[in-house]
Amino acid sequence: MLGNIKNSNKYFKTFSFNFKKVFFTNDENKSINKIESFSKKFFSLFKLVSITFDLLIGTIFRIKEHAINKFSFSSKIRNIAKQNNIELSEIIKINQNTFINQTFITFPYLEISRLGDYAKFYLNAKWIAYQLNVPVIIRPFPDSDSFKISENHKFHLQESSKTNNFKFLSKEQAEKICSGELKKEDLGLGIFTVPYFWDWRPKINWAENKAFKAAYQDDFAPASHIKFPIVEPVKGKVNIAIQVRDGGDFDNLQDKFLYPLRFPDLSYYDAQLAYVLNLDEYKNKPLNIYIFTDAVDPSSLKTRFQTIVNQNGHSQDVTINYRSNQCHADEAILTDLISMANFSVFIRAKSGFSDLSAFLGQPELEIHPHTGKLTEEGVASIDQVKIIKRDSKNPIVNEEGDLYLIQEGRYAKQWPQDRLADFAYVYRCYKGAHS
Repeated sequence: MLGNIKNSNKYFKTFSFNFKKVFFTNDENKSINKIESFSKKFFSLFKLVSITFDLLIGTIFRIKEHAINKFSFSSKIRNIAKQNNIELSEIIKINQNTFINQTFITFPYLEISRLGDYAKFYLNAKWIAYQLNVPVIIRPFPDSDSFKISENHKFHLQESSKTNNFKFLSKEQAEKICSGELKKEDLGLGIFTVPYFWDWRPKINWAENKAFKAAYQDDFAPASHIKFPIVEPVKGKVNIAIQVRDGGDFDNLQDKFLYPLRFPDLSYYDAQLAYVLNLDEYKNKPLNIYIFTDAVDPSSLKTRFQTIVNQNGHSQDVTINYRSNQCHADEAILTDLISMANFSVFIRAKSGFSDLSAFLGQPELEIHPHTGKLTEEGVASIDQVKIIKRDSKNPIVNEEGDLYLIQEGRYAKQWPQDRLADFAYVYRCYKGAHS
């Protein structure tokens, strides 16, 4: 453990501090006094290695949590830190050299992944850890420090840590853990990474695991130090969020056709808005429509959706707005995630990001692409749409607690004729991913 502190052995040899006696003595006051004495010397020598100190204190907490009063000890350490103008963290930093005396679960880090992907990685790991009743080690990922996930968990993996010394769960092990056949005693001690298996997901009965669901939702609430500029729903109106994932300047043409559910054709949004406008519960009621988009020209979307409203004879008060600072749309990801979750109607693309927002908000009406394909002729289409209706007054009718229906339809876009030479490669990639 102490090997994590560089060039420190010569200093520790000079201290009259016996770790074994302090950790395992039954004399609580003696333990506290010894640790207090050691801490003063430690601070005077290592003021610049606060992370290492957090790690040391965390290890002492774990070893001594049954033999020493945790809060008394914490108070002593904090007083010493305050005297030395050093802030202590509640987080225990872990790396591949840390002494591990229990079983941990963590999730993978992939540089190409985005927030929505990590939400899925983390969900799988959290569920596995929940089944085993062991802690999750949080691995830093894009924007993770903006959410309560960074506050809700005690153990964090140091950002620079490699995973080559960690163990990876196989799909068979993950399945057996979820079925109850494999226990933490069978795994043993260590840090176990739950890979993202493309052909396997844990089946979570959300209706029977409400506490787990609430904990996952809370992990993606804004962190206490973060103040999001939230787009608020308008009182007295039906609030409709439309997430138009265009790709903007961030996603290339190849991605827009490889993943038709992530990048629906605009005809999909037209049809779904018209569907909502003609539902009895929303017909001719005041509407607040907000467009969440990465499109370069969102004003054209406003004009388009206003036309749909007019064509469907909606005569009541209707406002359509969008974020104006599109040049900084990439910085508004977090704002959009939380804001979309506040709307009662959510028409969206099918991506990890929008999945997360919908899960956080549980809108009363949610619409997203369900099935789609890319043809050899260069046509990317959505063939089925999933419509989810949530009503707290109705009994739960399936494991997700939702009433839903599948809407048949075809919303398609054609690969540009002037880029046909590039399409052969794109189609090969698509077939390879879906073979």
